[in-house]
Amino acid sequence: TIFVDNIKDNVGGKEINIGDGSLNVASDGSVGIGTTSPSDNLELTPSADEKGITLKTTSNIRPYINLESNRSSAGNNLAQLNFLWNGTEVARIIGVAGADTTNKDDGHITFATASAGSPDERMRIASDGNVGIGETSPARGLSIHKEGNHLQLTTDASGTSAGNGSDIKVDASSSDFQLLNYESAKISLFTSGLDRLTIDANGHITSTSQPAFLVHPASSQLNLTVGSANAIAFGTEIFDQNGDFASNTFTAPVT
Repeated sequence: TIFVDNIKDNVGGKEINIGDGSLNVASDGSVGIGTTSPSDNLELTPSADEKGITLKTTSNIRPYINLESNRSSAGNNLAQLNFLWNGTEVARIIGVAGADTTNKDDGHITFATASAGSPDERMRIASDGNVGIGETSPARGLSIHKEGNHLQLTTDASGTSAGNGSDIKVDASSSDFQLLNYESAKISLFTSGLDRLTIDANGHITSTSQPAFLVHPASSQLNLTVGSANAIAFGTEIFDQNGDFASNTFTAPVT
């Protein structure tokens, strides 16, 4: 049941207040719920913390929220969710029209945040499913672009500060690809689920089939006969460089 409290004269026409004034229809057709002065076509003022809008059904169906527009150009915003902090926009999510302006059947989603001022795009899910962070045209499943950027991996044990855990990065000046472990721990490379190469915290390199010593042939050795003794002239020998040999035993890591 709806009770009309009053209909009062307004400069542009009539203003309707329904019930205790919690639902108001302004003279321009704007509707306010919880406000008598709606600033948009529909404005809702929550009555308390954690109050707002709920779409609820007890039937075996799925509630939808559809945001639809018919934009004409690729890259146009189709719909936008804005997040404001006391009147200042600090984040937004945008549905963006794709390249097919004939069928109008492709699109992107962008995520923007503001460090100070208006929001800038930080991440995009492109129409082909590729994800770009700092990149508006991601060429791979995940493309990350930022000068001096680090991809950081941490655990509860390592902590989460900039100097904790491990980083994957591309150096901004040299473009060198780098793996950084900030912890006093090793870096291991695995293939087929097995440890193939390990660099320990002291920089020693070990592998499952690492030789006890390394020799380089003095020159190219050609036409070695299989199954026969062949004399090979060795040049430089690198033997027990790190002092890993004692009592007729090599102790890993052998360097």
